[in-house]
Amino acid sequence: SMMYPELFLYIPAVLYMLGVSLIGAYKFLILCINIATACLGLYSFKHLLRSDKLGLIVTLLYLTNPYRLENVLHRAAVGEMLAQIFLPLLLYGIYELIFGNAKKWWVAAIAATGIIQSHILSVEMSLIFVIAALVGGAVYIARNSWKERMISMVKAAVTVIGINLWFLIPFLDHFGDSNLIQDDIRSLQASSVDIYALFRMSVEFQPSYENAGVTREAFISIGPVVLLGSIVFLYYAFARKSLKERLKKIGTVCMCAGIFSCFMATRAFPWSFIQAHMGGLYEIISKIQFSWRFLAYGSLFLSVTTGIAIAELLKEKREAVAAVLAGMAVIMAFSCMDLYEKKEIFISSRSEIKNYGWNWFDYYAADASAEEILAQGDTVRTDGEVSITGYERNGVELSFDYSGVTEECTLRLPIYDYDMHQIYLDGELI
Repeated sequence: SMMYPELFLYIPAVLYMLGVSLIGAYKFLILCINIATACLGLYSFKHLLRSDKLGLIVTLLYLTNPYRLENVLHRAAVGEMLAQIFLPLLLYGIYELIFGNAKKWWVAAIAATGIIQSHILSVEMSLIFVIAALVGGAVYIARNSWKERMISMVKAAVTVIGINLWFLIPFLDHFGDSNLIQDDIRSLQASSVDIYALFRMSVEFQPSYENAGVTREAFISIGPVVLLGSIVFLYYAFARKSLKERLKKIGTVCMCAGIFSCFMATRAFPWSFIQAHMGGLYEIISKIQFSWRFLAYGSLFLSVTTGIAIAELLKEKREAVAAVLAGMAVIMAFSCMDLYEKKEIFISSRSEIKNYGWNWFDYYAADASAEEILAQGDTVRTDGEVSITGYERNGVELSFDYSGVTEECTLRLPIYDYDMHQIYLDGELI
């Protein structure tokens, strides 16, 4: 809870305390996340686009986007998938603040609060797009009730800060200390992906301990549907010129924002240049750890553009083309599920991991096979005649008393070989 918000984690925690199994409570959380994403997505998109049909189409595209499903099914990135519940609401709320009804400032406040209570790194990434929206809409704000809009923005900001003070104060207090997360500066260039990888339809799971291997072992893609949908949108918006002006503007802005989001996730973006020449800025941005996390925003924006395109296809009686896009979205969703079913678990020794060049993740049992770990369970094992009493396990804290040692022996504990674990003997750190 020092760096990760835990408000929504009380849902599975309470279930677990009431006797539900850990995996059952987790699955219920995932169910709640998907339902909440659908509900808030439908509310946000239908009000943003002023159409129930459009809202439903965009919501389905957003729900089945492979990057979101990757977070749910493969990465189990609870913080990110929680934040993705509120991204559509944030998009709609910022639109109302800048271009729509400023009295609906509470929409942006609820969305911002949800993201803060879900995933701090998503807060940082969201701020980039919020600031860009404010800069891009500055002229419109100046010409359209700027005082009312500024007051509404202040109301939203004060409300968000006030509601979340109980979390923000301890978070900022801890963040001022020197710790692994705060001092960690990643290479965003190393975690970027090839442009073609953003739109692939499948991926073969190839385990790799190297950071550059993430594009092989995870479905880091937003799929070809939003790419083809954006092309269709361009056709109707600028070639046929058949789109309503409002939808054309929203679709164009979302397409540009989506392209830029994807650009920041690729090797083409100058992350190395920023790191070399803009150290202070890079130190802040690098906290997002992986540049491909910007695909969460790419999937959001391009789903809006593609949804507008599909609605126009249906309006023009081009059901076959619309069906192809919808079918590809379904195939992509099942591809993500198929990858989840085939995923294997690899447990290796720390020395083997270092041979692969990855020293940061030490979530592996030292010199133990998967079979040994499963056989040991939650017990202390030894090769000598040792009596274990007073055994107590609480999370990663393990304590026990031992006696009867007559010669040198080895104790194998049911914890992972992790650098931040500390061992005390008779109260003294060893």
